[in-house]
Parts: sequence; structure tokens; C-alpha cells
Amino acid sequence: MPGIDPDDPRYHRRGVMYVPADQGITKWVSGDVYTVKATAGNTGGALGFIEATVPPGRGSSPHAHSSETEAFYLLSGELEFLDGDQRFTA
Repeated sequence: MPGIDPDDPRYHRRGVMYVPADQGITKWVSGDVYTVKATAGNTGGALGFIEATVPPGRGSSPHAHSSETEAFYLLSGELEFLDGDQRFTA
């Protein structure tokens, strides 16, 4: 690759985590399907990643995480979110 020093030690470490689309630990919770792709345990505490399939009218009840940051990436459809006292639809 142009611009990359082949002697730079950052490019000699391996640490990629690959979880194919049809793999992961799958759980059905209240009508939703959650597939765990990465956990804090297998990412050195850096990340947890869950793929969710949420049917219309479903989803988790309002809740808060006291020591985690949560992010969402919506591929299709709409989800209603509660952010403090504000609701919005993504």
C-alpha cells in the first residue's frame, strides 16, 4: 500500500475480528431478534456490538445505561428513541 512503512510495527499486529452475517449468539427477546457479534470480553472491554431485528411496534422498553455509551446504525425502517425527556424517530 502506498504511504505505509512496511517496517512500522502497527502493521504487523493482528487483531481483526470477523463474524460472518449468519453467525453470532442469537437471542429472541420480547419478539425481537438480537445477535451478539462482539462483546466487551472479546474486544478487551472496548466494544460490544449487537445486530437487532425489531418488528414494527416492538423494541425494548425505555431504559438507561449508567456506564456504557450506546450507538445505533439503522439499515431500514424507523425506530422511536427516547433521549432523556425527548422522543424522536430515526
